[in-house]
Amino acid sequence: MKGKSRAERIIEQDPNGLVVLDNTLQIVDHNQAFLKIFDIADGEEVIGRNFNQVVGQVIFASVDILKDLHQIKYHQRTGHYVDPVTFTLDMDELNACFFVDITGQQIEHENHAKMKAETIRQAREVIGNQMRVVQEIAGLLGETTAESKVQLLKLIEMLKSEDAK
Repeated sequence: MKGKSRAERIIEQDPNGLVVLDNTLQIVDHNQAFLKIFDIADGEEVIGRNFNQVVGQVIFASVDILKDLHQIKYHQRTGHYVDPVTFTLDMDELNACFFVDITGQQIEHENHAKMKAETIRQAREVIGNQMRVVQEIAGLLGETTAESKVQLLKLIEMLKSEDAK
């Protein structure tokens, strides 16, 4: 690491993948984390190659990578979710991108959404069951009330007829 500036050493140790691209999406430079996130063999030569070909899928649909700022990308081969932080290196007319690996947060978010959907489904099921039971009880109560009314009316008529005698 001798001869490298502090900034170069920091970038090399950064857990976020960094790639520098020219205006045709050719890789100009990268750090080790970039190789790790996209599961690229350490010895594989990627400098001068097309970015999308190196990562094995289209991550940047156009050379204007700046429009992809914070548009979460899913890398199919590795299963990683990355949040690209893109910026221009004006002095060299190059673009750079830090890939923040947000796989853990994304999976947690998806699990939370699944749990929320399951909770809603169960709540709806409980409500449906409660409504069915209430309707059954109401039906039974209505039947017994009608039967009681008939019996009471007969009793009233019987008592009235005895008084009339």
